[in-house]
Amino acid sequence: MSDYQDSCSMTPPMSPVNFPIQLEEDDVPVKKLHIDEEPCNDLPACFCCLGQVNPSDHDATHTDGHLRRRTLERLLHGSDPDFSSFQTTTCELFGYQFTTQLALQEMMDKLFLFARQQIGKLENMRGDQFGVGHPEDFMAIRHNICTFLEYIKVYVCRYVNDNKWDDFVTKLCQQLHVMLLYIGRLSELPPHRLGNGASRHGNMCPSSAYHVFHLHLDIHWAVLEIVHLVTSRHQGVSGSVCWCHYADGETGEDVFSQCVQLLMWDLLLLAINRHSQISLPEYAKTTPFHCTCIRELWILLIHLLDYRHDHMGKDSFWITLDQALQYVVQERVCLEETTDAELDSDVSPLPPSYQCASPTGFCWWLTTHLAPLYFYTSTGEYNRDNKIKGNYMFVVQSLLKALVSGNSRQNEASMRCYLKCCLSLSEIWEPEMDVLHILWEHFYKRLNDQFQTTGLGLQGLAKVSKTALAWVDVCKRRCRDHSGIEQDNSFYLFLRLLGVHLGRQSKGGVTHGWRQMKGRFYSKFHQRRMQELTETGLYNFSSLFLTLALIGDLEDVAGKMGDLYDMLKFESLDHARRAMVWKGAFSMLLLRVENGSDISVYADRLVQGFSAVCWEFSQKVEDPSRRHQLWSLLNIYLDSTQDVFEASERLSCSEHKLLGSAFAQVLPACSENELRSVLTFLQMIMARHRSIYKRAMYQSQGLLTVHQVYPAQQYRGVSDALWMFTYSFIKDHSCTLTPPPQLADVAASFTLLAVDLPPGPSTGLKEDFLSSFLYFGHSANVNASVTCRYLSHMLPNQTVLDKLAASLPHYQTQLIQAWFKCVLQVHGDSNQVQELTRLILKLPEMSEIFSQAQVEPADSYNLVVLQFVKALGRGFRTIEGLKNKIAFRNRAAGYFGEVTKHMTPVLKKGGPPEALRAIYTIAGHMVKHCSPLLYAKSKCDCLLPTILDKLVLPHVLFSSSKTIAPDVMTAIRDHLHLFVQGLGKLDYRQDPYIQRQLRNIVCQYMTRFPVKSTSSLGAAHIHPLVVSLNGSYSKSSTEEATSLREYVLELVRDNLLPLKGTSVPASASTALTYIGEVWQKTTSHRTVARDCKPLLHTVLDYVLLCDVLSTKQQATYLLQYMLEASKRAPDAMSVESIAAIIKDYLNKHVRLHHTKTFKTIETVSLIYPDVIRQLIPTLTQTVKDIEVKRGVGMDSNLRQSYITVLRNLGEEGQTVIAQLQQ
Repeated sequence: MSDYQDSCSMTPPMSPVNFPIQLEEDDVPVKKLHIDEEPCNDLPACFCCLGQVNPSDHDATHTDGHLRRRTLERLLHGSDPDFSSFQTTTCELFGYQFTTQLALQEMMDKLFLFARQQIGKLENMRGDQFGVGHPEDFMAIRHNICTFLEYIKVYVCRYVNDNKWDDFVTKLCQQLHVMLLYIGRLSELPPHRLGNGASRHGNMCPSSAYHVFHLHLDIHWAVLEIVHLVTSRHQGVSGSVCWCHYADGETGEDVFSQCVQLLMWDLLLLAINRHSQISLPEYAKTTPFHCTCIRELWILLIHLLDYRHDHMGKDSFWITLDQALQYVVQERVCLEETTDAELDSDVSPLPPSYQCASPTGFCWWLTTHLAPLYFYTSTGEYNRDNKIKGNYMFVVQSLLKALVSGNSRQNEASMRCYLKCCLSLSEIWEPEMDVLHILWEHFYKRLNDQFQTTGLGLQGLAKVSKTALAWVDVCKRRCRDHSGIEQDNSFYLFLRLLGVHLGRQSKGGVTHGWRQMKGRFYSKFHQRRMQELTETGLYNFSSLFLTLALIGDLEDVAGKMGDLYDMLKFESLDHARRAMVWKGAFSMLLLRVENGSDISVYADRLVQGFSAVCWEFSQKVEDPSRRHQLWSLLNIYLDSTQDVFEASERLSCSEHKLLGSAFAQVLPACSENELRSVLTFLQMIMARHRSIYKRAMYQSQGLLTVHQVYPAQQYRGVSDALWMFTYSFIKDHSCTLTPPPQLADVAASFTLLAVDLPPGPSTGLKEDFLSSFLYFGHSANVNASVTCRYLSHMLPNQTVLDKLAASLPHYQTQLIQAWFKCVLQVHGDSNQVQELTRLILKLPEMSEIFSQAQVEPADSYNLVVLQFVKALGRGFRTIEGLKNKIAFRNRAAGYFGEVTKHMTPVLKKGGPPEALRAIYTIAGHMVKHCSPLLYAKSKCDCLLPTILDKLVLPHVLFSSSKTIAPDVMTAIRDHLHLFVQGLGKLDYRQDPYIQRQLRNIVCQYMTRFPVKSTSSLGAAHIHPLVVSLNGSYSKSSTEEATSLREYVLELVRDNLLPLKGTSVPASASTALTYIGEVWQKTTSHRTVARDCKPLLHTVLDYVLLCDVLSTKQQATYLLQYMLEASKRAPDAMSVESIAAIIKDYLNKHVRLHHTKTFKTIETVSLIYPDVIRQLIPTLTQTVKDIEVKRGVGMDSNLRQSYITVLRNLGEEGQTVIAQLQQ
């Protein structure tokens, strides 16, 4: 075998030929990492790994790699690869000394043989059972080989002369080819070496697989560098060796192109291998790079190929890559022939055999990750300002056209993935209209498609914006950034591409692209096409035009969109398409308002449709589903109009035209929930209008008068529309029984609006601030909930208080009256009443009332109102002088106002219970503490009679055919005592009206409630007339309380206990029980003793005359209780006074019931004998008179009864007995 054949053999000989010292393969000395002996050479650059590639990590290369060591920069500039290396006469290669200038020329075969031996040695160093060894040993071999390859580059640059160039280059290329054949294809490395080829530990990795993989990278790149040096220094070198051939029989043009194709196909096969392991959603997160060194190798290729393109006229990186990817897209491989003619084993077939499940997807994925590599400089710095070279020719011609062609139509998931890749490329490449042309031709035919992805559930559905504002925001976000891209379907991704390409051209001042695309878009839509659009189609159509408006000519696009909408007859559209048209139109309105453009023409179109819907809605549609559809359309209009107002900076774009006359139709037709929505809309519109108007007024201060007038005229349109179409309804509805809370908010806004912009002449209304305030804040007709919330909005405003003080002298009195009305009518745990109470307490007049009464306001409004009533009563009692009292009474009447009118609605309905409880509590305390204030005998219109007639003694009480509602009766039971105690403060002994009312109360309610309370029921169910006398139960009772007690007992006696002969009234038992209950609660014997005056005679009558046993026992018990109390408190009721009552009783009954009468006297004698002793002479004479009158002599039975009495009287009785017996 010849030397050439031996040197080109893939199997190295065991020892170098013709070398002075015969060495075995393993005898080549290993170069250490650090050598101190001379001559020394710096270690060459080699690939050093940073592990797996993170797409978001732009720190692409290791500091010891080729880029950071600037080897590429020197290579591209034609500089010496390493000025500091190989400068001595001799150099060390593979552990031996060689003459630097002659070694490669004279000993090329031997040096390459050493290199192959070192490669074989590294591949055979398996380490331990896990393939782990010492990284120093691995790196020593790699550095030996890299030093040799570095020596070749230096030698080519420094020492080769032209005379020997052809032979040298030919031989060198042959040896390089042999080395590549020896190490084999990079893509053919065993899977375990590819799988373990990445490590974040870099070259300190102990894995042999890592170092073998990276040695292959070192050799492939070094060979490419050497071939570049050779071909760049001598352009005529073509290379006599064929390294590869293609499936179509073509071979590379020169050695460099063949070398590049071999390396690029290796990298492509590695990428195809990774692509087969990922799914579509992983395209963005997974790169084609096994490790950072593969990415660095791609970067090196990009710069090297583009340099040769710019300076040598060779193919650029993208062209070279496209040539290879064409085979992938067309799925062509170089299959081995089955004929007898065998291919040369030293020539690599291109493309090699491979399996790619999705060639189109692979090309998108690879291109997407390779394009950003252009941001890296030749020194490895990442700079996004670098101008990027695009590759639209391949993307458009080979990928996009294939993507949308009918023969290879992709599913939605693939389309989404590929368009995301296209979007990523478009962001970094220059705009290209051909991309949009191809995609638009695809999508305009499919506007009605759902673009749904199967298997993704809700994520696979298109997201439709709920409001016009959200729609605009989505379109803006698509044109601004790529947040939320994962939820976009393929059509939305197309819109993003539209924003990228046309938007960047518009920003750059280039308009021809816009003009060109505008015609393509507009021409696709005509009346038939518009009518074919479904709800989804209209949404996609509108999204397209909104995107065009954002990136193109807004006026032109808005006008065209409006014209196209006009091709649709609104009344003939179904509900879904109507809603979509309105949303789209309002979205365009929002863009125009943000741009400061007038919207009057577009607003008129919308108002026409709105009026039609409002008219139908106001006709009381009976079909619930149809009414729901109409309301949803109205809701869209309201929400969108609100968004327009909020988007406007000055309301100078004719926004008022959206507030049409149809509002006057729709408001009365709304249900409660619907009305809340409309009122909330009005409130937001008015708040926005007032805010902008105030800001404009503030900004116009200091300018000329003519400029100050302008803003008022500018905002007059909005205010007049509100006054004309909604204010009358607000006034009327505020007087209904259940107005929504939002109505008060709108009313407050109208009152504030009246300060600056009262109704203009065109509205036909005569309203100003004061009339509006008095209506909503003080009118008795307005619902209290409206008044309460309204005042809570108005009173914190100091401007409002100042205007009231200037216009109403007694505004504080009117505010207190309004508050009192609210407390009476707004019930439950109302935060609104609590807030209003807090504001009212700040009024000076209110503070004066509480301070004079020396009362500290409580925290709860329920207690504050009672404190207020008590303070008024206390204040009236402290005032002296008739004139002052009259003035105070008139002032208090102003506070209370038409209090009974405020109570009437609740009383008529007989509930709810909490409302009745609140009314009776307040009214009861009013009567209890302020009865002298509420009642004047000389005034027929005073409050007390009305309160009693409404709450305590209503007419239904006296009707046998009608009954009082149970809840009302419960409220009366719980609060009647307050009214009785209040009446007790008046002159009931002299005033017939008060007497009559107290008598009616006692007569009507004594028998309506159970008198006898049990312990299980508790104090809450004690009879109210028993509670009424609470003040007299204690030992320290006042004269007022005891006097009322006496009068009430007299009323009980006269009206409930009258005896007609022996006939007992039905109320007798109840009345006697009541008296017993009163005495049981009385702790003072003196008070019970004083009850003898009104009750003793009646009780004695019942003991004598009552035939009902239970009633007689009750009377006997009361007689005993009363006499025992009198016996214990003789100073309260003297013996003589009691004796006088008994004497009168005796004179009344003894002649008809002499035996029974003496029996009753006997009972008294047993309990209180001192009283009967006072009556001995009277009793003795009475006996004698009876006997005389009868004329039959001595009556033994009568005398025996009398003697029985006398026996209980001690010595005085015995003496009389002796006299009678004589």
